[in-house]
Amino acid sequence: MMKFPRNSVACMLVLFMCALAGCSTPRSETLPQGAKGESIVGLSRSMQDDESPTIRVASALSLGKIGSRYPDLELIDAMRSDPSINVKIAAIRSLGLIGGERALQALNDYSVDYTTNPMIAPEKAVLDELKSAIEKAGKGGGK
Repeated sequence: MMKFPRNSVACMLVLFMCALAGCSTPRSETLPQGAKGESIVGLSRSMQDDESPTIRVASALSLGKIGSRYPDLELIDAMRSDPSINVKIAAIRSLGLIGGERALQALNDYSVDYTTNPMIAPEKAVLDELKSAIEKAGKGGGK
């Protein structure tokens, strides 16, 4: 039986799940090796699957602080579709921190969608966070 390092198994699992979900968008970067990569996988899973908005917020914020652009797709998904306004704000903040072209484009697109959708009343906290995140992402990310 062939043995793989733990982070290789995690990476293969993420690629397999992406293939099953029909992901066609390539990642901004490869999954970091070691504990950092394992943390990204675990936090991404918690942000997407945990019932508690508090856990999803903490996971989203932690993903932004890790400093890898790998989880940008998960953060974009949380920004667009999580039912909790606090998770959306955390995902927006983290996208601003990690920066990159995809994060900046997603933030700009969401800003337009969010402010022009007649079905929602824009929240000031979201608008403020979007403005700050777009500025940071435009500068390449960071605090």
